[in-house]
Amino acid sequence: MLFAPGMAFRFAGTAGVGAAFGSRQPYLAGYRFQHRSNGGIKEPNPGINFSQLSLQYNF
Repeated sequence: MLFAPGMAFRFAGTAGVGAAFGSRQPYLAGYRFQHRSNGGIKEPNPGINFSQLSLQYNF
Protein backbone atom coordinates (compact mmCIF):
# COMPACT_ATOMS: atom_id res chain seq x y z
CA MET A 1 0.00 0.00 0.00
CA LEU A 2 1.35 3.41 -0.93
CA PHE A 3 -0.42 5.39 1.76
CA ALA A 4 -0.64 5.28 5.53
CA PRO A 5 -3.10 2.63 6.79
CA GLY A 6 -6.42 4.15 7.83
CA MET A 7 -5.87 7.29 5.77
CA ALA A 8 -8.98 7.94 3.69
CA PHE A 9 -7.79 11.09 1.89
CA ARG A 10 -5.67 10.88 -1.24
CA PHE A 11 -4.92 13.72 -3.60
CA ALA A 12 -3.80 13.57 -7.23
CA GLY A 13 -2.59 16.40 -9.41
CA THR A 14 -2.21 15.86 -13.16
CA ALA A 15 -0.75 17.98 -15.96
CA GLY A 16 -0.12 17.11 -19.58
CA VAL A 17 0.72 18.42 -23.04
CA GLY A 18 0.27 17.00 -26.51
CA ALA A 19 0.62 17.84 -30.17
CA ALA A 20 -0.65 16.55 -33.51
CA PHE A 21 1.68 16.60 -36.50
CA GLY A 22 2.28 15.29 -40.03
CA SER A 23 0.32 15.95 -43.18
CA ARG A 24 -3.37 15.71 -42.18
CA GLN A 25 -2.02 15.28 -38.62
CA PRO A 26 -2.18 11.48 -38.22
CA TYR A 27 0.44 11.47 -35.45
CA LEU A 28 -0.17 12.48 -31.83
CA ALA A 29 2.56 12.78 -29.21
CA GLY A 30 1.98 13.57 -25.56
CA TYR A 31 3.40 13.71 -22.05
CA ARG A 32 1.51 13.43 -18.74
CA PHE A 33 2.77 13.94 -15.18
CA GLN A 34 0.81 12.87 -12.10
CA HIS A 35 1.54 13.20 -8.37
CA ARG A 36 -0.39 11.31 -5.70
CA SER A 37 -0.12 11.79 -1.94
CA ASN A 38 -2.20 12.38 1.17
CA GLY A 39 -1.53 16.12 0.90
CA GLY A 40 0.62 16.16 4.05
CA ILE A 41 -2.35 15.87 6.40
CA LYS A 42 -0.93 12.78 8.12
CA GLU A 43 2.55 11.30 8.50
CA PRO A 44 4.02 9.38 6.85
CA ASN A 45 3.28 10.96 3.50
CA PRO A 46 4.88 8.62 0.94
CA GLY A 47 3.83 10.45 -2.22
CA ILE A 48 4.50 8.95 -5.64
CA ASN A 49 5.04 10.50 -9.08
CA PHE A 50 4.13 9.04 -12.47
CA SER A 51 5.35 10.12 -15.91
CA GLN A 52 3.82 8.89 -19.17
CA LEU A 53 4.93 9.41 -22.77
CA SER A 54 2.61 8.50 -25.63
CA LEU A 55 2.82 8.28 -29.41
CA GLN A 56 -0.28 7.54 -31.46
CA TYR A 57 -0.90 7.01 -35.17
CA ASN A 58 -4.42 7.38 -36.57
CA PHE A 59 -5.16 5.63 -39.86
